[in-house]
Amino acid sequence: MTRDRPALRIDPRIDVRVRGTLFGALADVPELDLTTLNLSAGGALCESSRPVPLGRPATLRLELTDDRGAPHPVVIGVLVLRTEGPSPYRVALHFVDVPPRVLDLIRRFVFRT
Repeated sequence: MTRDRPALRIDPRIDVRVRGTLFGALADVPELDLTTLNLSAGGALCESSRPVPLGRPATLRLELTDDRGAPHPVVIGVLVLRTEGPSPYRVALHFVDVPPRVLDLIRRFVFRT
């Protein structure tokens, strides 16, 4: 008898500091500045000056660069999975409904860095 196991998922994660802005996560703050602590194609762990409510959908803008150092900002739908703190708070974000082009930019950035 064999066990059904999910396919192995390779999701490399790198420790990198990238500036970002979170939109729609807090009712009283339309934009919240963040800095990534680590990044993968599936999500990011970020540092924030404020705690962010769990389970709240939001939009994240990250300032990525390409191979030549040219800026390539990306906008991604996210779901807040975890907030830990005191300040600076650590906020774990899961990326949702990422367009293939944006996913490719993130992967290239992660593998290059």
